[in-house]
Amino acid sequence: MSDACHRYGDPGFEQALAARFDADVAEIVTLSAELCSVPGVTVPASDEGLAEVIRTAAMVRDWAERHGLAVVERTPTAEEPFPFLILAFKEHDLDSPDIREAIALIGHLDVVQAKSDGQFDPFVEGDDLHARGATDMKSGVAAFVAAAVDFVRTTPPEGAVIITITGDEEGDAVDGTVAILDWMEREGEAMRVCRVGEPTCP
Repeated sequence: MSDACHRYGDPGFEQALAARFDADVAEIVTLSAELCSVPGVTVPASDEGLAEVIRTAAMVRDWAERHGLAVVERTPTAEEPFPFLILAFKEHDLDSPDIREAIALIGHLDVVQAKSDGQFDPFVEGDDLHARGATDMKSGVAAFVAAAVDFVRTTPPEGAVIITITGDEEGDAVDGTVAILDWMEREGEAMRVCRVGEPTCP
């Protein structure tokens, strides 16, 4: 690692971000690095990986609630072990009819195995964050949440903006997006437009 690299958790990390980015972008990079520091490997499946996915979901939940979002969180069970989060703005409560005109931003928090040592030890070099999951797709989740908060603050939409986050995408994915869609169908909800921040799909 060169002298221009700054590892998450080191004293120089935040100073490096402050010198290069504005405060909003620095906050997104910090959240991304925090998420990437917890592996959350679901391929191959393991109890440790599942526990880490649950931990990263809690990180996003806590961040979202601090920034004024309403959160629906499914508590994992033996039959449905993976968590999912649905975030919405308090101006558009999930019980409101407005949710039926929702624009949805969709992401996931699980990753595949690292290919080399140190991939779960995030660092920034120049403008780039390096870590397993930074591209696919923990940074996408962080950016979605932060951008949606900023958008609703400055340009409140007529309908609802929601964010759905799954912890089961890399594996069989039967307890991820499928579970979210099943929940929405049971609740009588629907998404009008979806944006998936998944960089590895054409």
